[in-house]
Formats: sequence, structure tokens, C-alpha cells
Amino acid sequence: MNRREYLNTRKRLMNGETLSWTPEQAAEYVQAETRERIHDGVMAARSEPQPLTAETVERLLVQYGGNWGVWPLFVEIVRGCTLTPAAFSSGLTTAYTMGHADRETALLLFEWADPSQMMNADDLAVFRTLPDPLTIYRGCDMAEYERDIFGLSWSTDPAVAEFFAWRFNPDDTERVVVRTTIHPEQVLAYFNERNEREVITDIQRPNTPVEVNAWEPTAAFRQRHADGQRLFPDGGK
Repeated sequence: MNRREYLNTRKRLMNGETLSWTPEQAAEYVQAETRERIHDGVMAARSEPQPLTAETVERLLVQYGGNWGVWPLFVEIVRGCTLTPAAFSSGLTTAYTMGHADRETALLLFEWADPSQMMNADDLAVFRTLPDPLTIYRGCDMAEYERDIFGLSWSTDPAVAEFFAWRFNPDDTERVVVRTTIHPEQVLAYFNERNEREVITDIQRPNTPVEVNAWEPTAAFRQRHADGQRLFPDGGK
């Protein structure tokens, strides 16, 4: 769906017209709407006094990011605007934790960011006192495990990785929890505002051996899932 088709469709919807869409057409509209919001967000960012402050970047991401656009919007703002160091680092945290980041761009931005401005005081304290060695876990699909190129988000808690592996379907045999051991200097950031004990790291630099921690969820997880309960003991999910 190009921009003209999107604007025409949006006008019809705003006029109360009911449209019969296939799932593919609905997805195309959402994608077009996301592109439009990103465009509007970038234009708004460029109209703000430069360099952008942390408060301004946060407001723009919340206002224009939506469910799917917050990460690409932040990337475009970084490309097209001047940000204070605090705005860049805190904006990266918001965009990464709220959005759907591509691995290579996220890695590049995390390597540029200032840890002291990315994390809150509690998370920064943990970041500076991580044990050596550090065991971390990740819930992923079998394709990622077999490809042996992993995302940047891990957890120090296996229960959190279990949640991300099987939160939608405990019977999914194409999901797995993996683990590896790293050193604290390999950690780019630590986030725990959502009780996920999230470690940001690229285990490909250096290449770190990964092994399977669990091929299927625990019985306790299955029971909590069946009962509709919180899926990891003290987490926010």
C-alpha cells in the first residue's frame, strides 16, 4: 500500500465506512500507518530546537512510535537530528525496550551509548557489580539456535527465558531455552524495570559457546500458564 492509497483508506475509515479486508490487506494498512507515523515523528523532531533533549525524545517516541514504529522512529531521529548524549542514551533504552529492534543497528547504537545515562540507578548498580563469570539465558526458536546467531537480549533468570520461549504455547516444540557464560565486560546494558533481569550482550563477539538449558517448559510453568497466572514468579507478565 503506497501513501496515496493509505491516505485514501484512512479518509474512508474516518468517514465511518466499513471495509472488508483480508488479513494481508489489514497488515498492509498497519504497515502504511506505521510509516506515516514515523514520517510525522521525524518531521516533528526536526522542528524542535536542536540538540534534542531526553525529555523531547521520550515525548516524540511515545507520541509517534505506536506499537511498531518506536524503534525505526528512534533510528530515523538519530540519523536526521542532533541529540544530547543523555537524549541518545535514554532514547535508546526506551526504543529498544518498547520496540522491535534489528540486531545489527541495535548493537551499533548500544556500543555508542553511555551506560550511566541508559540505566536507572538500581540497574546501573547491578551492571557495575555483575559476577564473573555470568550465566545468562535466552528463550528462542530452534531456527535461531541452529543458525547460532543470537539476539542481544538475555536474562540472568532462567524463568524469564522460559517465559519468552513458551509464553504463547507451552507445547511448541520449535522453541527452546539456551544458556551461555560470559564475562561482565561483554555486557552492554542491564535492565530490570520489568523484572526481566535483562542483559544486553553480543555473544558473537567473541563467539561464545551456547548449549540448551531446556527443551520444554517446566511443569510449574505449564500449570501457571493453564491457570492464567503470572508466568515467572516475580515478573511483570
